[in-house]
Amino acid sequence: MIGKHFAVVTGKHFALALIAIGFLVTIAARAEAEVLSLDCSGAGVTVTFWVDFDKSVVTEKNPDGSISTDPATLTTTSIAWKHVDACCTWTEEIDRTTGEYHYTGIADQNGQSGQHFPGAHLQCTKGLTPFPATKF
Repeated sequence: MIGKHFAVVTGKHFALALIAIGFLVTIAARAEAEVLSLDCSGAGVTVTFWVDFDKSVVTEKNPDGSISTDPATLTTTSIAWKHVDACCTWTEEIDRTTGEYHYTGIADQNGQSGQHFPGAHLQCTKGLTPFPATKF
């Protein structure tokens, strides 16, 4: 009798464990990506960045309202990426220790090939702007 009772209890526990695992897997699948919002300001300019740690990308919203997303290298000390637009190739970085954002650009179009544009240094703080919603 004792062995039979033990098998029933073990079977119930096994079923409960399977239900719990299924529940946890469902919750984990619905978890949103970890996205950090940063507002970087200086010289009367504010640039907003969203860093997606799961996808290793940075989305940037410039003061003119333009938005771009680029692959990034994420380390414990920096967030670094390159962005190419109609003018230049920009090298951008946020120092995770100091909170400073800086960029430089090299012109590669419009007959200005090789011209160097020193960038600004802006101070970043944790932002409050939600990540832009997409329809699809």
